[in-house]
Amino acid sequence: MSDQTITCPQCGNNIPLSEALTTQLTSAIQKDLQESFAKEKELFIKKQKLDETLRKELEENMRLKLLEKDKQMEQIKKQLDEANRRATQGSQQIQGDALEGDIKALIQKNFPSDTIKDVPTGMSGADLIQTIHTPQGSAGILLWEI
Repeated sequence: MSDQTITCPQCGNNIPLSEALTTQLTSAIQKDLQESFAKEKELFIKKQKLDETLRKELEENMRLKLLEKDKQMEQIKKQLDEANRRATQGSQQIQGDALEGDIKALIQKNFPSDTIKDVPTGMSGADLIQTIHTPQGSAGILLWEI
């Protein structure tokens, strides 16, 4: 079977039909491949940009969460320090009250005729007031600061 020929519209040469079809198909396939490659490249670039945007958003979210945790830890530390301070202060108050009670008992034991009164907590000045009594009456007052 003889190969049919066609005339090239550009150069005017006769070209076998099978060769013309092969060239045309090759050209069409190359064009399709180039278009596919361009689309794939465009999609890849868009995906990279999206990945970068997501990565930055995730990093920012993590940074904010870490800042929030740091702030919470700082607040908890302050609350703990305050609680420790109050506990120590309360402990010192209790120790002072206990010592005051011991001294009051000791004074009452050694001076049974005297009157020993507590000064209310929070008032400035002495902690105990000792009124000295003699057979003739009240002889004076002693103020105890403990």
